[in-house]
Formats: sequence, C-alpha cells, structure tokens
Amino acid sequence: MNAAYLSTTTTTAGPELGSAMPAATSAQATGARATSPAATAVPDKPAARIAVVGCGWWAQGWHLPHLHRHPDAEVVALVEPSATIRSTLNPDVEQLEQLATRYSARPFASLDALLAAGLKVDGVVIAASHNAHYELGRKALAAGWHVFMEKPMTCSAAEAAGLLQQVEATDGKQCFMVNNTANWRENTASAKAWVAAGRIGKVRHVSCAMGSPLTWLFEDAANVGWVRPSGPMLGNGMAWGQLSHSLAWVYYVTGLVPQSVYADMSHSEATGADLYDAAIVRCTNGALISVQGVATISGDKPTSETDARPTGKYIENRIFGTEGSIEYNGIDCEPESGALRLRRHDYNGEVNTGFAFEDGDQGGIGPASLQAFVRRCRGDATRNGCDALIGYRTAATIDAMYRSFQEGQRLAVPTAQEALGHSSNAENGGAKRPRRG
Repeated sequence: MNAAYLSTTTTTAGPELGSAMPAATSAQATGARATSPAATAVPDKPAARIAVVGCGWWAQGWHLPHLHRHPDAEVVALVEPSATIRSTLNPDVEQLEQLATRYSARPFASLDALLAAGLKVDGVVIAASHNAHYELGRKALAAGWHVFMEKPMTCSAAEAAGLLQQVEATDGKQCFMVNNTANWRENTASAKAWVAAGRIGKVRHVSCAMGSPLTWLFEDAANVGWVRPSGPMLGNGMAWGQLSHSLAWVYYVTGLVPQSVYADMSHSEATGADLYDAAIVRCTNGALISVQGVATISGDKPTSETDARPTGKYIENRIFGTEGSIEYNGIDCEPESGALRLRRHDYNGEVNTGFAFEDGDQGGIGPASLQAFVRRCRGDATRNGCDALIGYRTAATIDAMYRSFQEGQRLAVPTAQEALGHSSNAENGGAKRPRRG
C-alpha cells in the first residue's frame, strides 16, 4: 500500500460539494446520539463496529459525527497515515490523536497496522483519496469486512473490476456500497420501480446534466486531490469529482450497461482540471446516454456566515422510453425546485412532489446510504443503492471518457471481465470494437 494514500491538502470527494458546507463544530461532533425511528437500537444485537479509514476534512465533518450519533454504531478504529492532517477545505481539522480521544477509538497509521492488531471490525468506511480506494478496498474485503466506499469506487476500470470480482466471490456475505447518496433517495427508488415495471416501455435515451458551483475548488491549484491526476487517473476534475453522482444514478435507475463512449472536455487554464465535460455513451441495448458536466455555474448565495462558498447544484435527469418518459430535475437542497414526473403516451402519468438528490446534511445520523450500511453491518437486510456493479459501470465510463478525450475517438467501455483481462481499448492501441445492438 502507498503509505501516503491520503492527500495532506484535500480529502476525498464528498457528495455535498456545492451544497452548504460549514465546518464541523465540536458540538456537532460530540452531540448526543440520535433516537429517530430510522435508527432505533435493536436490544438483541450489538452495535456495528466500524473503522474509518481516511480521517481528513470529509470524515471529520460528516462520517465520524454521523456514526458517533448513531445508536447502533460504534467507531472502534481510526486509520490515518498522514503525520499531520491538513485540508484546504477546512483549516480547523483535528489530528489523529485528538480524534481518537473524541471518539474513544483506537488510532492506526495504516490499514495494515489495523489488520495486524486483530481488532474486531464489522465494516469499514473508506474516506481516503480517490487513488487509494482500490488498495484499501481490496484489503478490507480480504479481511472479511463490509465496505462503505466514498465515490468514485476507483479511478480506473481495471481497479473497479478487481473490487467487483472480490465482492462477487463473497457470494453475498459481504456488502459493498459506494456512497452516491442520491441513489438512496425515495424518488430514486420510485423512478427505478417505474422503469422496472415498464411504465415508460423500453429505455431508448437518457439525458443527464449536472452543474456545480465549484469554481473555487477546481480553479485552485492548492486542491491537489481534486485537480491533479494521480495513480491510474488520466485526468481529474468535474468528471471524477461530480459526474460519478449522475452516472451512478442513471445506471441504478435504468439498468443500462455502457458499451462505448465519445467524450470531449475543456479545462482550467490555472489547474488543468476538466471544468466542462460532454459525452455520448452507447449502451449494449442501443440506448444512448447524453452526459453533461459544468463546474462553473454561479450557484446560490452562501447560507453560512462562516463559509463564503456558493451553494446549490443544477441537476437534470430525463429518461425517454418507447411508451413515455421520466423527469427528475431541480436545484439540489431546494425541495420546491423540482419533482419526479412520469409522463406516458396514454397520459396516465404520475408526479412525486419535491426534489432531493445528494445528501450532505451534517446533522443527524447520516444519509440513508450510511444508515443502510450500519444495518447491514448488524446483519439486517437493506437496499443497496450503489453496489459494486453500479460502481464499476460508473468508474469504467468515466475512465473511458478521459481516454476518449485523449485519443479523440469513440472508445469501448470494457466489461469487467475485459478490464480484468487487460483487453480494454487503452491497451489495444485504441482500436474500436464493433457496435452491438
């Protein structure tokens, strides 16, 4: 394992970027445990024993206080290799020993050290930098733990395929969740059910767009983990940092399987990060996905006096089928800005009011994704909104987008078997494969 798997300047990409992001306070981090119905403790089951790997800005502001307040979870270990935790996004981050005291958890400088300690762990939350996801996930799965991985799953198709293979080998005994929080929203489940029930017929086209007010992030060279490629990454910016949300949502709701992609990108002159992305994904059934990403929308006025960054993302998801369409569009964090709409050719549609996509609320016991992970760690059945297969398709598509941009042509999105066998286009001279369907 790379000893420096967590960037000392920024931490993992959190799902709330572009939403209100006040720094976590001591009161938030040490607040009383919640007693909401969604987290009512089951007396005959012990709390889920969770290790958090990567203790930077994102973990300190969200995962750690969420888990601490959860009545059915216990943070038993903290893993952080950086001698000094730093973040350009929150200058007040605490150091590992402080966190260990705050959460009554054992501190470790590496995942290997945690494994060697023989500590009982049910599941691990991986909030390290993107390029460390594969190695950490591989070791956690090999240890027999459930895994809650921050998005994106990995930064290459080959790495994502490797984790998918490990997960499948557990035959359902281990859970692997990628934290694309929008996939656990109630309206997301409704949209998926509509597609599965044939309410719009066969899916033939999808249009998804995300606009984020993240100029402050992608135009600042100090945010190394967000703007500079590392490990297997061929680029970095809006695609890895944000479009993983949109693509994971589309693949989960529709069940589409990517086959090839053509992508173009425009980049920041200051950092080299991609700020504008456009791609056409052809799927195995012949359906097309039009993908757009913009990192420079103006956003809304900051909601916090202590944080000057703009809030609100523009989200557009439209699914077109042979018998109708589904629309889910709005401004994130503004429920009144949109709704989930089913439109049918026979006019027998439906509307679910309210719009909610990502879940970056710092209060309570965490997003539905994290709550589902805690339940699974305690042995309960739960819905997995973004499993290893959806995570693979998302990572493989974004990896292919960067390759397509570099080579200037449509390229195949490899199947997991092809990625494992090193038979993707990137390793075959960029040769095109015949279209199927």
